[in-house]
Amino acid sequence: MRDNNISVGKLSFTVVELNVIKVTHTFVNEDYRGQGIAAKLVDALIEYCTAEGLSIIPVCSYIVKLAQRDERLKKLVKQD
Repeated sequence: MRDNNISVGKLSFTVVELNVIKVTHTFVNEDYRGQGIAAKLVDALIEYCTAEGLSIIPVCSYIVKLAQRDERLKKLVKQD
């Protein structure tokens, strides 16, 4: 996510198998924290995964915690 060519935030993931991604990192630039940027990144992740039929393996501590209380995200977590 960018604002006037400044990196505001980033959510990183890798493809680990067909239709499964591992979410490894969420970062928001210090100058932009507290403005809901991380939530917007997660919303974009949820929309993308839902549209593409992807499951996630949460590794990032933020995503792990959020998946415990956000039903939309919880539904995307890959079940073993």
